[in-house]
Amino acid sequence: MLHAFLFTQSGIPVLYSGDEIAQENDYTYHDDPLKWDDSRYLHRGSLDWSKAKKRKNKKTVQGRLFQALKTLEKIRLRHPVFRDMADVWLVETWNDHVLGIGRYYEGEKLIALFNFSDNDETAWVNEHEDYTDLITGEKRPARGVGIPAGGFAWLLTDFRKKNGR
Repeated sequence: MLHAFLFTQSGIPVLYSGDEIAQENDYTYHDDPLKWDDSRYLHRGSLDWSKAKKRKNKKTVQGRLFQALKTLEKIRLRHPVFRDMADVWLVETWNDHVLGIGRYYEGEKLIALFNFSDNDETAWVNEHEDYTDLITGEKRPARGVGIPAGGFAWLLTDFRKKNGR
């Protein structure tokens, strides 16, 4: 969900080395007298190459995360709505646990919903257009959208298709 949030933002998504394979924090910086008091090193440990190899196996955590990031990247590249020039706004979800972001560019409108709760939640949005879930490819109304705990939804409508372009 947090990676999808990152990919929804304008600009270049930055993944730090190891993010793509779910590398954990490295607390060994506490043992180095030159680094012990600088918590930035928590996220700057050496790359775990044994975990990096697991990214090729879709049954591992590393493989599932690596493939999910590739999917988000492909979707982002394919749709103009993710470009920097897009209009961006907050979408009222009427739920304090769900953040809603809207984007519009070149006839595409995205409603991005992020559930920051440990529980399944509903985003009480009421968009009238026909939407497609960019992850599943299925039609999905943008009204009373259920979002699983720690999950997200990228819902897209394309006005160009409606106008025959």
